[in-house]
Amino acid sequence: MSSVVSFGTNTNAQRKRVYFTGSITMYEGMPVCYDDSTTNVLGVDRYDGSASTTTTAGYLNEGHFLRVERPASDNVDRFAGVMAGGPKVGKTGPAWIDIFIPNGAVVPVRTDVSCTTDVTILAIADGEEELGAPTSATRPVAIARETLDSTDNRLILAELCPDKFLYLSSRGTALSMGAGTHFGTVDITTATTSLCWGPQFKMTNTGTGAGGMIGFRLTTVSEGTAIAGNVYGLWSQAELGTAAVLGDNKEIAGIWSKAWIPSDATTVSGDVYGIKISLGINKAIGGDCAFMMFDATTTAAIVPDYLFECLNEGNTVYQPNTTHAEDAKVGAIKIYIGSGAKYLWVYDGVA
Repeated sequence: MSSVVSFGTNTNAQRKRVYFTGSITMYEGMPVCYDDSTTNVLGVDRYDGSASTTTTAGYLNEGHFLRVERPASDNVDRFAGVMAGGPKVGKTGPAWIDIFIPNGAVVPVRTDVSCTTDVTILAIADGEEELGAPTSATRPVAIARETLDSTDNRLILAELCPDKFLYLSSRGTALSMGAGTHFGTVDITTATTSLCWGPQFKMTNTGTGAGGMIGFRLTTVSEGTAIAGNVYGLWSQAELGTAAVLGDNKEIAGIWSKAWIPSDATTVSGDVYGIKISLGINKAIGGDCAFMMFDATTTAAIVPDYLFECLNEGNTVYQPNTTHAEDAKVGAIKIYIGSGAKYLWVYDGVA
């Protein structure tokens, strides 16, 4: 069997006929979301076969995949697609329209943000008839496939690909998991003999005068009553298997944190820390409170040698200070007491 394909058309783009329920002007490329009401399309309640404009919940209401509406706070996780060109463009709804479904095809979308090819992420937002910039209240669904510096509402080619973005919530509400389950587990096994990197995440901000950055934020909230177990914001563990060999002058560490300032960086007037630990305590505590706590799960014959080791770039232990000079503070612990800084000095035995 042969098929005729019109030159210049996108054969990956798939149209679907849906009923737009809104009473607003309809635009080509306008994003729409599926309706979650009990209203049906066929006029029959499948629960008992009676004539009705609604269907009893749980009885396959076809309105859930045939009725669409403008994005709203209660439907942004049900993205249906964008309106395709046709006779209804520019008319006022409600009406039956064609949409491009989000299957990874490149199609015209309506947007009001400046776009860069393969870089700009476009999102649906509450009450908007166009795709905009992603924020905490929006839902990313597309990637721009054209470059255009304009913030006017217009059409631009974009890849409809909501599956490329990781969603862990539904309309701002956390997804529910059963007891004892693990969500989002990634288990990777490799036999490579070269340096091996696991999943990587990189965030770059090129904004002039940008107001700071948080590259990755992980928040663990315990709201259950009578929590009996420990609560940890991050558990990082490096492990040696039974057949692993750790060679001389090699290391294994549960976590490695590094602040990197290259030689060609601009002026650095502020403080630089390899790691910063903060406490936010707004309530009296019955137990101990400390900035750091050390424990060791070891056998009776193996105990840690030190609390700290201070090394230079060549993995040579820094020489302890023998004076109180302000410019010789390596090997000292700095503590703020009141408004002044105090130092716990480490000596090599020289008087």
